[in-house]
Order: sequence, then structure tokens, then C-alpha cells
Amino acid sequence: MALNKKRQSLGEIFSSIASGVTGVFVFIILVVFPLYTHDMYFDILGARYVFFKIWGFSLVTILALLGLIYLFIDKKNQSSSPPAINRFIDAFRFSNIKKHIIITDIFFVAMIISMTISTIGSEFKEESFYGNAGRYQGLECWIIYFLTYIAITRTFKFKKWYLDFAILAGCFACIWGTMDFFALDPFGFFRNVGGSQRGMFASSIGNLNTYTNYTIMIFALAGTLFVLEKNTLKAFFYALMSIIACAGSIYGISDNIILGFFGFYLFLPFFVFTDRRKFLRYLILVDILFFSMFLFWIGLQLPHNWQTSFFIDLLRNKYLPFLFIPVTVIVVIVAIVLYKLKPNYGTKIDNNLTPFDSILPKQFRIA
Repeated sequence: MALNKKRQSLGEIFSSIASGVTGVFVFIILVVFPLYTHDMYFDILGARYVFFKIWGFSLVTILALLGLIYLFIDKKNQSSSPPAINRFIDAFRFSNIKKHIIITDIFFVAMIISMTISTIGSEFKEESFYGNAGRYQGLECWIIYFLTYIAITRTFKFKKWYLDFAILAGCFACIWGTMDFFALDPFGFFRNVGGSQRGMFASSIGNLNTYTNYTIMIFALAGTLFVLEKNTLKAFFYALMSIIACAGSIYGISDNIILGFFGFYLFLPFFVFTDRRKFLRYLILVDILFFSMFLFWIGLQLPHNWQTSFFIDLLRNKYLPFLFIPVTVIVVIVAIVLYKLKPNYGTKIDNNLTPFDSILPKQFRIA
């Protein structure tokens, strides 16, 4: 019994260390990686891939070493109870693997097998493996994705503050990208970039489409947390971050933003239309979109030298930029009405329902 407790304690210690190591990796990928550059935009894809590869392999190597150390220490302390090495080997039995496997594991393994077959059969094996003839999304990169995915899903202990720092880093990139739109070039990244290419890059991300894809994810993350947050001060923080990220996304002037907004605003109600507080917060997010479009319209009146986009063409309509005013009025009216419909404001739909609460989950989702 004492030995089993000792083993359990030893296992908990190593589990905690592994979680901490993975936590460092997750923090670096969420916060540092999007802002990392080596030689500005001139080697941004290659440099960032090397950065990711080094940290990805480091994570896997450190966790493997931790596992070996744990097995070695446990073996020295073994008695009649099964040592860790036996439990480790036993874990690879198909019957035991089945207990811990999840659906994404299956699809991920199938994709890696498919990519491996494709790479073996390719005329350009080196390029297929390293991805160095394109955007470095070769088999090597996806193997690292898979290994880090396994490490994170098995050892990482999630804490919400990881997302908060990711949002802060993303909003920093959004502010940077917005300043680039006005040719302010805060960090001198465009010093040696030709005039015709200046409209192709933004912020620390580089490619405009990639920048927009990244910033819309930050907006979706901040917006979702804003809708779900119960603490008023934190909700205000997420609302402010949502405005910065939404405006920053639009200033990326990539048409990818249309799909991003469409997907976010279409699917969020399926998860958040459960009570009046979340419903109202969703309407505020809609207002944030119109307000961001207004900010973008203001920016268009100032000197800028970027290419055209859907939003630039859209906001040539003299009435559209000011739609945020009636939308704001509607949101205020809805807020007052919902607050007056007590009880149950800001609570989960369950008992003592008002007529509004009764129709909210079903009818609004259908709409």
C-alpha cells in the first residue's frame, strides 16, 4: 500500500511537470509565435516555421525524457506491484488504446497515413516532406502538428488566462496592422519593401489573407468570451478587445473577412442563445461589427495607399457606415426590455420562465 501511494505521488509529480512543460509550449505558440519575426517580411514563413519546429520538437523531446526518467525511478523503487514500465507497455495493447482514443485521434492518424503515402509516391519527395517549395506545410510539419497535438491533449491542463494572453497578443497584432494600413509602419518593416508590394503585408503576420484569418480568430475568441463572461469588468475587457480585433480584421482588407464574420455570427447563436444576458451580448457583438465598419469608413477618409477590398467598395455607400447608430439604439432598447423582464435576467433557462425566455432557445436559433 505504501509503495502504491509512493508511486501515485511520483506519478502526480511527473504529471504536474509534464503539464507545466506543455503549458509553456502552449503559451509560446499562442502569444509569442504570432509576433515572432527574424528578418521582417523577407524570411517570415521560413523563420516562423523553424521557430515552430524547434519548439515542437523540444516539447516532444522533453516529455519523452521525462517519461524515461519516471520509468527509471519507478523501476528502482519497484517491488511485487507492476512497475511503470509494465504499465507503459500494457497501455499499447489495442484493448487499452481503445479506452483512451478520441475521434480526432482517428482522423488525425488517417490524415498522416494519407500524407505519408502521398509523399512516398511523389516525384518531389524532398519538397513534399519539408514543404519548402510552398508554405512549409509538408509531411514534416504535419508530423509535428500530430506529436504536439498528442502531447497537449494528454498532458495540458487548461486555464482561461492562456486565452486572455492570446487575445492581448492578437490585439497587439491588430493595432499594428491598423497602423500599417495608414502607412505608419511602427516598427520599420516596410523600409526595404518595394512600393508595389507594401499592400501585400500587414502586422507581424505578413500575408494579408493570413493576417485576416488570424485576427478574425482573435475576434471570434474575444467575442465568445465576452458573451459568456459573467464578471462585468472582464466582460468589458473582452468587449474592448472585440472592438480592436474586429476593426483590425477589417483593416486587413482581405475578402476572407466575409467568410470569417459569416461563420462566427451564424454559429455563435447555437451555443449562446440560452438566456437573455447572452442574447443581449450577441446583439452588442453585432453592433460592434457595425461600429468597426464605421471606424473603417473614417479611416478611408484619411490618406492610405492600400489595394481595394469588398469593405472599401461596400462602404462607398454614404448611408451604410452610419448604420451603427440605429443598431445601437435597438440594442439599448432591447437591453432595457430584457432587464425589465425579471426574474431570470442573466440566468440559465430553467424555471419561472417569462414568455421571452420560453421562445428564446428554439425560435431564435431557428431564425
